Amino acid sequence: MAQQFGSHMKFCATCNYWVGQRETDTFGSYSKVQDFNAKAKCMCPNGPWRNQPRGPMSGCSCYERWAVLRR
Repeated sequence: MAQQFGSHMKFCATCNYWVGQRETDTFGSYSKVQDFNAKAKCMCPNGPWRNQPRGPMSGCSCYERWAVLRR
């Protein structure tokens, strides 16, 4: 089941460093993840979870909004 995350939510699903499968709407107002249980690597160069699998609802102190999302 797909899950949507608003652009204001600070989860991996809306983070620029998370490399999981996701998409957004035309307006960049949310991130949509098809597989809620999927894990993907965090590519934050200096983060505590670097190269570790993270779920879409995970988060950390290195959060950076995904570039395609608008505020």
